[in-house]
Amino acid sequence: MIRFNYYPIQIGLLALLLGACMSENTDPSVIDCDPCTSPLEYEGLQLVFQEEFQSSLSSENWIVEEGDGCPSVCDWGNNELQYYREQNVEVINGNLVVTAKKEDFGGKEYTSGRINTRGNFEFTTGRIDIRAKMPKGQGMWPGLWLLGSNILDVTWAEAGQVVIAQLIGGNEDGRDNTIVANIFWENNEGEIQFDAQSNRLRSGIYNDKFVVFSLIKNETEVRWLINDIEFHRVNITGPEFDPIKNPSNLIISLAVGGDSPGAPDETTQFPQKLEIDYIRVFE
Repeated sequence: MIRFNYYPIQIGLLALLLGACMSENTDPSVIDCDPCTSPLEYEGLQLVFQEEFQSSLSSENWIVEEGDGCPSVCDWGNNELQYYREQNVEVINGNLVVTAKKEDFGGKEYTSGRINTRGNFEFTTGRIDIRAKMPKGQGMWPGLWLLGSNILDVTWAEAGQVVIAQLIGGNEDGRDNTIVANIFWENNEGEIQFDAQSNRLRSGIYNDKFVVFSLIKNETEVRWLINDIEFHRVNITGPEFDPIKNPSNLIISLAVGGDSPGAPDETTQFPQKLEIDYIRVFE
């Protein structure tokens, strides 16, 4: 685990440091299933939130974000290049489709989409299953993540962040074929801390097919799984992990560019899509 004293360090810079320091796990079995799915029930757990995306996006569950983060957090704190638009978030043929496009809008060269459950649904402990297919290419930065519900009242790290799965797109090895899972929090001494691990496929990329990204969280640990195979675990006992233990909102986003992936280049093909078949939360 690596600790940083928090000065005005952007989230994206922390992500770069994270990428340089995180450990890696390779498990080819995460793509052996076809199709890769998950059950509708688990012993001892109850299904409390379910999105199968059979019709339009539910306004009772989701807020669709607009803009570039200004004036409060311009470029979303990471020097990202997209403008989020409602038009880029659609339900098509039973899937949630978040589309990144190369188009001028709102002073940006790219548009994309981001949704969250703020004010509608909170997750504290239980299991989250998200069946998704990632986009690909330099500059793509999709994320399935949790952010503390108190984010409007405290700083980012004080709220706590848990990334279920993110991909830092690019053609070279370790990019389109690699999923990153991490947590960020601020401890009682005001230090930003994180823990991270990646999962790199032996063959293929995460754009090839739908897989199931899962998070299991209780009062003592957080576990990450791909197609029900665990690849990372963090012990969160102790009061310093309170931001991670607090209720969180679920966020689905597809950023373009930024400090971590860098800008798209001539190899990046647009449009790119983050597709989600379903989201199921059990407590």
